[in-house]
Amino acid sequence: MGIDIKLDEEKLKKILKDSKPIFAIIDEIGGEMREPTGLNIEYYYTSLDKLSGCYTYLSPLYKKLAAVKTNNEVGKYVALRKASEDDEKKFVSTELIGSPLTKLRIFVLLEIL
Repeated sequence: MGIDIKLDEEKLKKILKDSKPIFAIIDEIGGEMREPTGLNIEYYYTSLDKLSGCYTYLSPLYKKLAAVKTNNEVGKYVALRKASEDDEKKFVSTELIGSPLTKLRIFVLLEIL
């Protein structure tokens, strides 16, 4: 599945719609694992195969969407920086790290007095 660099609401909804059967499989197996009455070892092997297939489908999709998100953020950053330079305002960029997995970027435009 190819993903365009620019994603709009329609394309995101289509990706979600195409992925719903995968999430349904994951939800079904998760529900059965929470109540493991009468499950045998064959069921666990079958479920593992299904979940591996789901991961194989979702992993590259997630990586592509994460790359598109990063590209969009960089594009917005560059546009803000360019706009501030055109308006002769000072541009300050700060990165705060809340945890090793989370990055929060705050872009602040300060007007030169």
